[in-house]
Amino acid sequence: MINLIKLAGIIMIFSAASMTGAYLSASLHQRCIRLETLRRMTEDIASYIRYRELTVYEIVQELSANSFYKDFDFVRCLIRNLDRHRPFYSQWEMAVDECRLKGDERDFILSLGNVLGTSDTQGQLAAIELYSAKLDSMIKASDEQYSRKGKLYRSLGVLSGAMLGILML
Repeated sequence: MINLIKLAGIIMIFSAASMTGAYLSASLHQRCIRLETLRRMTEDIASYIRYRELTVYEIVQELSANSFYKDFDFVRCLIRNLDRHRPFYSQWEMAVDECRLKGDERDFILSLGNVLGTSDTQGQLAAIELYSAKLDSMIKASDEQYSRKGKLYRSLGVLSGAMLGILML
C-alpha cells in the first residue's frame, strides 16, 4: 500500500515537472503568436488609413469587428474603453494596462498608439512602416528564442521530473 502511494507521488511529481516545462515552452510560443497578430493588426491599420482614411475610432471599430482579432486581448480591452469624448491615446494606454502587456510588446503597442491620429495620412503611414520593421525584428528574435528554448524547457521539465522521481525511490 505504501509503495502504491509512493509511486503515485512520483508520478505526480514527474507530471508536474513535465507540465511546467511544457507551460514555459507554450508561453514562448504564445508570444510568437501575439507578435504575429500584432503584425497583422499593424498592416490592417495601415490599410484602413491608406485606402479608407478612417479615424482612429473607426479603426478600432473595424478591428473589433474583424473575427481574426476576437481572441486578441488588446483589441477587446480597447473596444471596451472606447469613448469619443476622451483623448484616444489615453484610452489606448488604458487598454494596454488593462490587458497587462509587458516588456517590448507593451512599449511597441504604446508607441504605436501614440502615432495614430496625430499627423496626416502620409505621416502615419511612414511611422507605421517604421514600426512594422521593428516588429519584424521582434518576431524574428521571438521565433529564434522559441526554437532554441522551447525544446529545452520541455526536455528539462521531463528530465527534472525523472530525476526527482528517481531520487524519491
